[in-house]
Amino acid sequence: MNYNDTDHLIDTVPIPMCVWRDKKLTPTEKILLTDITGLVKKYGKCFKGNSAFSELLCLSTNRVSKIISGLKLKGYIEVKFDRNISENIEKRHITLSQ
Repeated sequence: MNYNDTDHLIDTVPIPMCVWRDKKLTPTEKILLTDITGLVKKYGKCFKGNSAFSELLCLSTNRVSKIISGLKLKGYIEVKFDRNISENIEKRHITLSQ
């Protein structure tokens, strides 16, 4: 699988009406969730890092991290990590919750 952080520029992903109308989500959460959804549909998982989301949304990486954590707490996404022998995070996998 070849994933490039610019792949989100190739395809457009409409915001699903169920996301658009969801009053529990902020506009920024809706945009981030839509980007994640498009990548999950294309690759099966989203591997995009906070810095790439940060550039797309003009937010700090810390803010992106908080938004992703919020989407996880609200039950929209699942986040898993690949760790190396030293337990350092090597890669994050984001999928949509069922």
